[in-house]
Amino acid sequence: ADDPLERAPLLERAGELALAGDELDLAAGRLEEARALYTEAGSTHDAARAAVPLSTTLWALGRPDDAIALAESALEALANDEPDEDIAQLAAEAARVHFFRGELETAMERVEQALEIAEAQRLPAVLSQALNTKSLIIQGRPRESRALMREALEVALEHDLVEAALRAYNNLAVVEWDADRPAEARRLIADAFDLARRRGHRHYLMSFAAWQCLFLLLDGDWDEAFALADELFAQPSANAIIVDAHNWLAAAALERGNADEARRRFDLVAPEVETSTDLQLRSGGLMR
Repeated sequence: ADDPLERAPLLERAGELALAGDELDLAAGRLEEARALYTEAGSTHDAARAAVPLSTTLWALGRPDDAIALAESALEALANDEPDEDIAQLAAEAARVHFFRGELETAMERVEQALEIAEAQRLPAVLSQALNTKSLIIQGRPRESRALMREALEVALEHDLVEAALRAYNNLAVVEWDADRPAEARRLIADAFDLARRRGHRHYLMSFAAWQCLFLLLDGDWDEAFALADELFAQPSANAIIVDAHNWLAAAALERGNADEARRRFDLVAPEVETSTDLQLRSGGLMR
């Protein structure tokens, strides 16, 4: 396409698919180009919408500062506009990144902004994502938190929202694991792995494979856990659950007296995670 406003949405969609395919650098490049074309054409709302998957991609690359700066600047650009789906999506995305940076008060402000619009305008994708993030923010109230996460999953499944469903499966599995319900967590991860595989969402498939590595280690199937990791996790990663898997695998390698293998696993953790403003990611990096 030669027309910028024809080319931009194609690049935006290509970027979204690259993110789903776990080609994060490619996704970032496509989405940045789409946003630049929208901005040059004066299409502010389209540029803001493309900021959502780009922010998600930057966060997945271990760049939470860039992710939140992008989301907040896009929200600021739309500050005087009538609330709509683009604003709701941006608020939900900003809430998510603020949460992982430990900025809970701001995260709650943004998530309530997203929920108010989503409920009023019946936006299921935003509703699922915002309920998910709100559940994380209020983890100190475990039953309410769990109820919100289950509703986030139900909304996503009801409307066939694959990415929202996969995120909800993942976070609900964490909730169940932390509540000492390992069988339920394993069931959720098995369902999620199947959904990600059937719908071709490799980015989340990799996360659920990391969960499977942890389960295999706990079950004593160490050879299979190492084999699965070698098959899927060959490149340095800033994905929090994959970082956790490498840490566990390194511990298992040390138990076997294989310090070289432990060091190799630690080398597959992206070095920038130790100084990340994403608290979950930094804690995984500091375990090395």
